[in-house]
Amino acid sequence: MHADVHTDTHTDTHTDTHADVRTEMSAGAWLRAVDDDRTRTAALRQAPSLVDGLRREGRHAQALDVVARALRQARGADLLARLGGQQVLLDLDLTDTSGGAAADAGAAEDPDRAAVRAAARTLADAADRALAVGRTAAAADHLLQALHVLLHRSLHTLDAPSPLSRKESGWLDPVTRSAAYTRLHLRTPRATGTPDARDRPRVLLLTDGNAHFLGEVEKGLVGAGASVTRLDLSGPRADGVVPAPAVLARARLGDPAARAAVGVSAAAPEVAALLDEADTVVVDWCTAAAVWASLVVRPGARLVVRLHSVEAFSVEPHLVDWSRVDDVVLVGGQLESLVRHVVPALAPARTRRGGPRVHVVPNPVALDGPPPDGRVPSAAGPDAARTVAVVGWAQPVKDPLWALEVLDELRRHDPRWRLLLVGADWTEPQLPPGRRYRAEVLRRIAAAGDAVVRTGWTADLPEVLRDAGYVLSSSRRESHGVAFCEAVAAGCLPVTRDWPDVAEFGGAAAVFPAEWVVRSPQEAAARVLALAAEPDDVRARTAAEAAAVVRARYGTTAVLPRLLDVLVPAARSAADGVRPGDDARPHLVYVAIGFPPAAKSSAYRMRATANLFVDRGWDVTVVTIDRHAWDLEYGLDLSLLDLVDPRVRIVELPLRRADLDPDVRAYSWFRAKHPTRWVRLRHRLDTIPFPEKVFGPWRRTLERGTEAVVRDRPADLLLVSPAPYTTLAVARHVRRRTGTPYVVDFRDGWSVDVLGEGEAFGPRTRRGRWERRVLAGAEAVCTVNEPIAAFYRERYPELASRVHVARNGFDADLGTDLAVARRPDPAAGLAFGYLGTVNLTPAHLSLVVDAWAAAREQDEVLARSTLTFRGHVGAGWAAGANGNAAVIARAGVHGVTYGGPVAKADVAATYGRWDALLLALAGGRFVTSGKVYEYMATGLPVLSAHEMPHAAQDVLEGYPLWVRPPALTVEALRDGFVETARRVLSASEDDRAAARDHASRFERSLQLDPVVAMLDDRFGAVR
Repeated sequence: MHADVHTDTHTDTHTDTHADVRTEMSAGAWLRAVDDDRTRTAALRQAPSLVDGLRREGRHAQALDVVARALRQARGADLLARLGGQQVLLDLDLTDTSGGAAADAGAAEDPDRAAVRAAARTLADAADRALAVGRTAAAADHLLQALHVLLHRSLHTLDAPSPLSRKESGWLDPVTRSAAYTRLHLRTPRATGTPDARDRPRVLLLTDGNAHFLGEVEKGLVGAGASVTRLDLSGPRADGVVPAPAVLARARLGDPAARAAVGVSAAAPEVAALLDEADTVVVDWCTAAAVWASLVVRPGARLVVRLHSVEAFSVEPHLVDWSRVDDVVLVGGQLESLVRHVVPALAPARTRRGGPRVHVVPNPVALDGPPPDGRVPSAAGPDAARTVAVVGWAQPVKDPLWALEVLDELRRHDPRWRLLLVGADWTEPQLPPGRRYRAEVLRRIAAAGDAVVRTGWTADLPEVLRDAGYVLSSSRRESHGVAFCEAVAAGCLPVTRDWPDVAEFGGAAAVFPAEWVVRSPQEAAARVLALAAEPDDVRARTAAEAAAVVRARYGTTAVLPRLLDVLVPAARSAADGVRPGDDARPHLVYVAIGFPPAAKSSAYRMRATANLFVDRGWDVTVVTIDRHAWDLEYGLDLSLLDLVDPRVRIVELPLRRADLDPDVRAYSWFRAKHPTRWVRLRHRLDTIPFPEKVFGPWRRTLERGTEAVVRDRPADLLLVSPAPYTTLAVARHVRRRTGTPYVVDFRDGWSVDVLGEGEAFGPRTRRGRWERRVLAGAEAVCTVNEPIAAFYRERYPELASRVHVARNGFDADLGTDLAVARRPDPAAGLAFGYLGTVNLTPAHLSLVVDAWAAAREQDEVLARSTLTFRGHVGAGWAAGANGNAAVIARAGVHGVTYGGPVAKADVAATYGRWDALLLALAGGRFVTSGKVYEYMATGLPVLSAHEMPHAAQDVLEGYPLWVRPPALTVEALRDGFVETARRVLSASEDDRAAARDHASRFERSLQLDPVVAMLDDRFGAVR
């Protein structure tokens, strides 16, 4: 394969319908016309088209003059919105985000991101106004320009971190929350059609100028028996067929003229026959070609879109009609997490309800076997021991300045180190910031002298890399780095930056072993120097192991079958002699005690996890206990079963808690006569099979039941979710008996004292030895917050790279908006509410209700107000084994009531009856709780009644309606209730919207999906 990688074709297409329109008058003539009373109105109408033309021609100074004059004299919100957007685009064209040394005197300062978002919001509002009166073309134009403003290349491809690189940025919210954007992504009813029965499926590979990654794909399709045709929409046959993006956007919003233009394009002789004959259309790269295909592919034909990397930061994924797409292929797990986060139509909550199937399948790379000449790849050149290579370097997204920083660090230790830059030289960028970045790179290269060597393009990468011992990925983002993988397969020792634009979504550690990944030039140099210090045989063995990793993960043999299963499943299955559905999907066995319909808070996490795996193409079998066992403990919520994907298989084992059995007729004489002594003895006996009270005796039944499920159908992965911690024994047992790899979703952990500040037991205790043995064999360990993760990384440093955080969150995929529309009525009093399991100590709960009573005496509005507790009152409530209910009952004279449990389907209505929420939590820095996410989604004021520091405060920081008393005392909480009442009465619509905006980043699927994506990428390959 060539050493070059794809060009970062991040587009910024203008909103004009015809891209070749030239300016109809000079800027000077326009300025004269706008100063003339007779021609001013016409000149102002023409201003946006003139600015677009000048910008296309690179005449930015003149364009800025025109837009500034037009903004001073224009009237009308729509015209002002468009001109304001154009001014921001021009400023961004000139903005230098590369920082420091790259900036020259002519560079604009860093962009004002608040101003960028404000311009986008103004344009989105203009789109909504136009849509409301039926002006779909204008609405599309405004919406498209808003997207171009937020996704301008200067914000996403140079050195400053992309705003999309942070999960919590909400960067695209000004557009994605608009009515016009929502209309754009209403599901389109799919036209029915039946594909013709053919022995050889006909596949049309559709590209838009970049077919770099299709070579191995086309060979595989042909090998699977498909008839394959390629069509390059920018090539000689079809160039100009696809309408401009503005026309496509208008067509997506239903503009009749634009739809007619799209229909004409599909009827063009160059493409009509190919579209008509294709059983499957595969669009490589999510460019305008994908938007067009989603509008024109015939009924009955499958449409598959493959996204690489740059598209996640581009406009086109927001224009595709995803309801017309059957399958989406993303080439990296971290990329998939990013795309699902920034493109609402591909969020798990949407795709699970009828959207396209989403798959993570890397680009197949020809890494299998030795080079064509039969030589064994090795770094045999005389300078290889002190040479680091970067393959495909000449683009800002590859960030060669970062690589040069690594070189500087190496040369501080030894001036003999060199940097080998492999690939074509840099073409002249179109915009000034790109030209400045390129100039700085070339200046640094020239200053380095002989320390930097440029080879140019090569067709024989292994031969060139004989002069390099190490390969460095310095990129800001990658899918999985094809060129990097080729270099590792050629024998180079790997060092990869934790690609900063996707680091929060898994980064390089989701693609490569953690020991390859570094976060700074200093760390990169330290890794290279450490490898260089090893004996030759150790380096050779390390290089061979690294080459084996990339071949196993990204070689054609490993990847191509998975891709063919998506592109031509029928042909693939026939070629392999496998019937569709015959174990073709990876299988997860999920040991989840507390799975729906258990009315436990953990049920929501378990439900979402199972649904996410199904959404990724897995078959999921849940192993849990008899549902009626929950009648004795937390109770049942049968409405939860409606929220579980119907494809999830649930196996219930005959287990229930004997200590909660209310049927005295079944008691032994000893239990009936000495209940306290019976409980103490029972708990001692419980720990004989496994060191856990109550649940230890379940061990054998859980082990045998789960093993039977795995033997009935082999599993690709076993996931256990303690508590009970007896399930840890299940993971170890099934691994030893069947070889199934396992992952522990620890949630709150075991050896950590979540209600205290330290460890619950020591490492040398029986429990400690069990925990170490099980975690040592786990492929990954998940916790619900960073403090617990840090505890386990410190306790087991050898497992640190396997410990991940998968927060809880609120469930946005339930079809219910939790936002509360109720407005307070101070004359009638305010309604305070608590929803969730009341698992506080009676002393803590008494403190809360005493503070409430004191607040009612102090504040006249609170004197008329109520405090309602809803939810289960702790474990054993159904059997009457709980004291908190008595505390609530005694406070009835102060307007405190208990309303009973709430079914999940009734949660939104329950919140809708309240004006403020009480967050009373046990524990401290290790306890986040699940209800805090749901509380924030309501947009109501939230009063904290818990110890500080507390893990929940990490989530609440930045929530504008959070009331945080300075201490957990009656006096502090009393004042907190009073302040919360004030916030209720003073909060504006903007305050509530800002609160919900803060909450949106904590949707449960967004929190769980990166870890599920990582596991899918590692274990989801079809056997």
